Amino acid sequence: MDSSQEKKQWVKITNKCNNNCIFCLDGDRRALTHVPDTEVRAAIQKGLQLGASLLVLSGGDPTVNDLLRDYIKFGKDQGYGKVQIITNGRLLSYPGYWQGLVQAGLKEVTCSIHGHTKELHDWHTRVPGSFQQSILAIKNLLSQRDVIVNTDTTITKQNYKYLPDILKFLTKLGIHEMNLMNIVPFGSAWRNQHKVLYTYAEVLPYVKKSIEYAREQGLNLWLSRFPPQYLEEFPEYMYDTGKILEDFEGSKESILNCRGKRCTWCGLNLVCASLRQVKNDRQKLRRIPDDWAFLELNDKSLKQVKAQVFQANKKVLLKYSTDSHQSNLRMTEQLARLHKFLVKYP
Repeated sequence: MDSSQEKKQWVKITNKCNNNCIFCLDGDRRALTHVPDTEVRAAIQKGLQLGASLLVLSGGDPTVNDLLRDYIKFGKDQGYGKVQIITNGRLLSYPGYWQGLVQAGLKEVTCSIHGHTKELHDWHTRVPGSFQQSILAIKNLLSQRDVIVNTDTTITKQNYKYLPDILKFLTKLGIHEMNLMNIVPFGSAWRNQHKVLYTYAEVLPYVKKSIEYAREQGLNLWLSRFPPQYLEEFPEYMYDTGKILEDFEGSKESILNCRGKRCTWCGLNLVCASLRQVKNDRQKLRRIPDDWAFLELNDKSLKQVKAQVFQANKKVLLKYSTDSHQSNLRMTEQLARLHKFLVKYP
C-alpha cells in the first residue's frame, strides 16, 4: 500500500533538534526536552488501538533522542506493519548508528533537503556541513533495498527558483518520492518573514515546472499545504482532505484562532475560512441517526470546501454500507471526522 494512504500514528519523541532551520515552524518552542518515555510508549500503543498500521516517529528531530532505536523496536514488536522517521538525516551519516536503526525495524525515512547545493541547504539549516551529512545519510539508506527513502523540501523565498533543480538532483541520487512543502508562517518563519516568505505568484511557475518534471520522470511528487486554487491544472496534486484534517487535529490548541497578517501567507487560509463558516452555520451541521453522515453548507462555504477536494454539491449525503465504493467510504470517514472535530472543538 502507498504509505500516503496508510492509517498513521504520529508520535513526537522530542522537542530537540540538531539543526536551526531559518523557517522552522517550531522555532518558538520553549521546552527543549525529550518527551517522557511513558508518554511515547503510551502513544505508540494507542495508535494500534485506533487501527494505525504505520508508526511515524518525529520531533524536533527524533535521531537526537537516544531511545529512538528502542521506540522503533517497540513499535515493530507491538504490531505496526511499518515504522517511519522524519529527520534531517545528519546522524544517519554515521554507519553504526543508521544500521542499528534498520536492524531495529526501521522501514521508511523521510529526510529533509532544502537545496541542491551545500550553500543553499546549509543557509536554510544554519549548520555548516549539514548538507554533506544529510546526503551521505540518503546514500547510506538507499543501499538497503528494504528501506523506503523519500524527502521533504520546504519552499522558501531563497530556494523556490531552484525547485526543479532540487528534484533533478534528488532523482540522480535515487530518490523517486519527494514532498514540496508550503512554508507555514509561524515560529522562525514568521520572525524571518522577509527572508523566507514568498508570494504564490512568484513561486507558482517553478512549482509547475517541478510538476512537469515529476510527470516526465514518473516521480511521486507531493505538494503539502499548497493552496488548491493555484492547482486547477493539476488536480491530482491538490492536498488530500484527510491530510488537511490531520493538520488541524494536530494543532487544535490554536485552531481557527490565528487570524491576522499570517493568513495571507498560509496555504490553509481557505480551509480555515470554510471551517469558520461551518462553525457559524452550526444549525446546518448535524449527525443523522443510524448509518448516515450529513453535511449541508451554504454556497460560499461550498465553493471553498470543493476546492479542498470535498467535491460536494449543496448537500453532501453519503451512506455507510458494505457495498459502498471505496472512495465513498473514504470520503464518508473524512466527513465524519470533520463533524466529530467541530463538535469537539466548537
